[in-house]
Amino acid sequence: MTRAKTRLPRHWPGSGGDRGSVTIWLVIFAFTSLILLAFIVDGGQYMNARERAADIAEQAARAGANQVSVADLRAGNFVIPPAAACAAAQSLVASYASGSLSPADAGATTMSSCNVTGPTVTVQVSVAVAAPFPLGSTLGTFTTGARESATLDCGNNLQFTGAC
Repeated sequence: MTRAKTRLPRHWPGSGGDRGSVTIWLVIFAFTSLILLAFIVDGGQYMNARERAADIAEQAARAGANQVSVADLRAGNFVIPPAAACAAAQSLVASYASGSLSPADAGATTMSSCNVTGPTVTVQVSVAVAAPFPLGSTLGTFTTGARESATLDCGNNLQFTGAC
């Protein structure tokens, strides 16, 4: 005795053949949303790192410009010793790198260059950032930098005579 094979319907009645299409759409949409979210988070961290680098470079340039020679200034000469200015700037950047001024910058901040031209101190700083995203950063570790200058102006009558 042979049994007759029972043939099941290909689609359930009334399904219209679209069974599972919403699930596939939902999976693709969720995956795409997570990738876009990772790019948004990484982009925000990159912009924060650039802002942090600019802030550190500005502070280092100001620290360098503050090294004006007081004795020369009293004699009517405006002199910023390059060695002292760059040492002060490097010291400030090292304070950021050690984490003593900002734990977020610990070990990630370096001073690339320091230049003193007359009353202007220019400092270039690099900041390396590892983006901590829960699913793993899409960009990994990236480095950004900033170049900032500070110009020291005389605050007395010398600035009007051109001695500064």
